[in-house]
Amino acid sequence: MKNRPYIICETACAHDGSISNLKVLIKKAISSGAKAIQLQIWEPENIMTKNHTDFKLLKKLEIKKRKWIEIISFIKSFKKKIDIIACIYDLEAFKFCKDNNIKHYKIHSSDLLNEKLIREISKNNFILNLSIGGSKLSEIQKSISWFKNKKNITLMYGYQLFPTPITNLNLQKLVYLKKKFKTKVGYQDHTDPNTIDAYTICATVVGLGINIIEKHINIDRSKKGTDSQAALNVDEFKNFVKTLNNCFISIGKADFKKITKDEKQYRKYAKKIIVAKKKIFKDDILNFKNICFKRSINMGIDIENVKKIINRRAVKDIDKDQALNFSFIKNA
Repeated sequence: MKNRPYIICETACAHDGSISNLKVLIKKAISSGAKAIQLQIWEPENIMTKNHTDFKLLKKLEIKKRKWIEIISFIKSFKKKIDIIACIYDLEAFKFCKDNNIKHYKIHSSDLLNEKLIREISKNNFILNLSIGGSKLSEIQKSISWFKNKKNITLMYGYQLFPTPITNLNLQKLVYLKKKFKTKVGYQDHTDPNTIDAYTICATVVGLGINIIEKHINIDRSKKGTDSQAALNVDEFKNFVKTLNNCFISIGKADFKKITKDEKQYRKYAKKIIVAKKKIFKDDILNFKNICFKRSINMGIDIENVKKIINRRAVKDIDKDQALNFSFIKNA
């Protein structure tokens, strides 16, 4: 693993249609240390039919394009930079985002087989996060085939229950997808934000070698607003980012060639050496009746060298608990 976790702060519809709410989410996402903020840019008429049960809700949550221009400008105004990822559902939204210089996109799993949209993103050599929740392997393969630069595509796997019980996660699928499709793979977490699972599951994912993590953010989920079921509160998100970064740091490297300064100090404190089990007199033969292994504040002969002193003669008296030294032993 070369890179720190790339943590995506998913705003979804947690703004409840309010620009001021969205600006709060943006400020907190930037201050949290997240690498990217994800915006869902759509028009209800382009997502679902008017007789759909959620159509009226989406109309209430809709942010108009002129306001999105304001929001995009607001994000770019911060000295501390954060990537913008646009979750889009149609070519019209893509053209709007492209015109506003957005180069990183997310396609919902509902558009996994939307060939025109995927090919258009690919043609412009933009980055694509491709959600695959509830999809078949054959569908994933077909979708990938439409994208010319596989280096720019990330398969985003997440179980679509809000919140998701940990028994449903099957995190090994992440490793399988990475191996099978030879692409980058990311994880969309929807575990219960009121439990430690919201942190430990994502830390486990980082431990599996997956460093792209998407997590929902909310101003106050106790108010049970839109998209709050699997979202961390704004003030929790900073700890979430810190936890995953610490997890990544702890993985480190598989390097046993060097013993660190701290490890050397620990060895000096903890490793046992050979000491006199009882008073040893000059010319006594050393054996396991008169020597033993103990920790000591003094330097001495390491246990691994015990065969080098067994059946040798002492050249001087050695007190009980005294650390043995090769100079105390004849023919050592």
